[in-house]
Formats: sequence, structure tokens, C-alpha cells
Amino acid sequence: MRVLSDADVVACLPPVTEVVDLMAHGLAALADGSADVRPKQGVSCRPAPSPAQLGSVVDL
Repeated sequence: MRVLSDADVVACLPPVTEVVDLMAHGLAALADGSADVRPKQGVSCRPAPSPAQLGSVVDL
């Protein structure tokens, strides 16, 4: 496994001006309907409760 340092990651990043151009292009495509952002199924910011915790969540 290879571990990258902070400097390695920064060296791989595109210039800020290119990032701004890419974002502008992506947002324009969303606005004119030529691109879409589909919903992500199964993505949650909270872990699923364990069976032991369901009583407090479901109010059993």
C-alpha cells in the first residue's frame, strides 16, 4: 500500500483557475439540463442503529 503525504496530494491537484473553470462548466451543464445529479441510494451520514438501540429509535 502506498501512503501519500500532504505534499504529494497537493502536487496532484489542478491549478485553482482550472478548478473554477471545471466547476463553472459542471454547474452550467446542470442548469441547461445536459447533466444531472442522481440521488445516492444507501448513503447515510449516520450509522444504522443496532438491534439493541431500536427500542429508543422506534419507541417500542
